[in-house]
Amino acid sequence: MPEWLRRAGALGAASLVCAALPWTAAVTTTSCETHACDPSTVVVGCKSSDVSPSDACCQQGHMINDYQWESTPQDANWVSFPAAGSVYLYLAGWTDATPDTGLSVVDVAPAPSEGPADPDPDAEAPDATASYWAAGAGSQAEWSDARSGFVELQNGTCTPLIARIILTFQTQDGAPLHHGPCWQ
Repeated sequence: MPEWLRRAGALGAASLVCAALPWTAAVTTTSCETHACDPSTVVVGCKSSDVSPSDACCQQGHMINDYQWESTPQDANWVSFPAAGSVYLYLAGWTDATPDTGLSVVDVAPAPSEGPADPDPDAEAPDATASYWAAGAGSQAEWSDARSGFVELQNGTCTPLIARIILTFQTQDGAPLHHGPCWQ
């Protein structure tokens, strides 16, 4: 085979590979190239301490003891945690203390397409799934901001999740936390 024909064939094969690369990348990353990954925010809690214990925001989370707040009980519907989105936790109704993110916990599970968002269903049959959640780690649950009365948590993935957030507070010398009107 003449040299010029072999080079032309190699150049043609290289052109085909280069032409296919953008298509291959598009096929492998379609999940984040749609609007499924447009950022959104879920707001939980009371922005102000000037609320009544009967206000709806006081029903979004509760203190489980003197130093821990949780977004929902483990066996209830968890908080929506959108793909590439944030959860804003406003804590002014409970306390003005700053949570310690190193001691706080985020549990996550895949968001259901329909039905309850309770990843700890009551098991009726002996072989029924008992739970399907795990500790949020890495880009699934990133603490973005934690200050007095506010925490921002980000989902750095393109997967919609549900989350249960447990915030732990530390005070100087174990002093009691300030009790807001939602504290029950």
